[in-house]
Amino acid sequence: MKYITQTSSPPKSLALLVGAMLLVLTSQSALAVPVGTPVGTTISNTATLGYSVSGFAQPDVISAAATFVVDEKINLTVGGGITTGVPANSTAQATAFTVTNNSNSPLDFSLAVTSALAGDNFDPSACTAFVDGNANGTYESGTDTATFVDELPSGDTATVFAVCTIPVGTNSQTGLVGLTATARGSFNATGYIATAASLNATTPAETTASGTTVGIVLADVAGTEAGDGLRDARHSGRNTYSIFTAALTVTKSAVLLCDPFNGVVNMKNIPGAMTQWSVTVSNGAGGSAATLTTISDAISATLAIDPGQVGSLTAPTNAATCVAGPGPLGFRVTVPVARVLGGSAAGSSTSSFFTTTATVDGVDFSSPNVTATFAAILPVDGATGHATAGLLNPGESVTLIFNTIVQ
Repeated sequence: MKYITQTSSPPKSLALLVGAMLLVLTSQSALAVPVGTPVGTTISNTATLGYSVSGFAQPDVISAAATFVVDEKINLTVGGGITTGVPANSTAQATAFTVTNNSNSPLDFSLAVTSALAGDNFDPSACTAFVDGNANGTYESGTDTATFVDELPSGDTATVFAVCTIPVGTNSQTGLVGLTATARGSFNATGYIATAASLNATTPAETTASGTTVGIVLADVAGTEAGDGLRDARHSGRNTYSIFTAALTVTKSAVLLCDPFNGVVNMKNIPGAMTQWSVTVSNGAGGSAATLTTISDAISATLAIDPGQVGSLTAPTNAATCVAGPGPLGFRVTVPVARVLGGSAAGSSTSSFFTTTATVDGVDFSSPNVTATFAAILPVDGATGHATAGLLNPGESVTLIFNTIVQ
């Protein structure tokens, strides 16, 4: 035999990688090891007697064979206990369970999802169970279409997704969802009867051995869901959906700027008086980023938009008589931290102005509504973490400011 001596060792990182791969392969193989002697296996044994007569050895005496067939042990486990983050007001949200066949034969498993459960903040709806068709651990609607586990080998595990609709909710609210798997399978005197590509209609029950069928013993433990008891050919587990969403608030304030008789001293809200409105959208810390679309503010018929405000929009041009200025700028947008803004003074800034006539700049007045379009107001600004137009990250705010005149 020829021996080859290796004079160099592979890099440590390569050795670790190979070791990790072998560990994964070993673990995967271990998961698929059948549980116990397969049902229908014939076990036969004989006894042999040795003896002698008058000191002379005689031929052994061999008993007739004692034979029996291994019966069926039905056992399964549904694995859950995970928390899956989901957006509020969303559909087709998947959370993963595992179904393990601890029986000593292949089996089918029917699947049922429950979601009206106590101890949570909301109930997921329209829930359906789907089997992971390509075993990649990710729900794919076009691939994962099977609604039952078909011919799961002894000792093997299938991933099953509960796919639900999530209602409107607030950040960190939770909803519970349960999955119950029920064993399905038929047997004869020689063992399990396969029904490939279809769900077996029979739920196994405890039997006694006979000449026409193997005996069946139910060995499962009780699970989490109502109706899932001890030794009933089913098992269940629960997962949790946790909503992640933006903590958005909208606040509106009004500040009296002047009136035509008192100017800015001892002013009153009389006809001709000017008021400054601020509409602030804030995304609270600890939530998720939100992509804002539009905000609309319906102006009362007793008010008129002042289109002539310029500069900072803090006071009219002629404060003493409270007369609107001639400037063409009517709206202002501010943010607390410099970022790219739209408008007529577009650029990296903390404020920008918008005309009342140029709808495309993001703010417009079409009686009675002031409408702001955030994709134009808050364009993409990768330098400040705003890769999407209209994005408002947690802890950020944006304020729309405009003035009105009492009629």
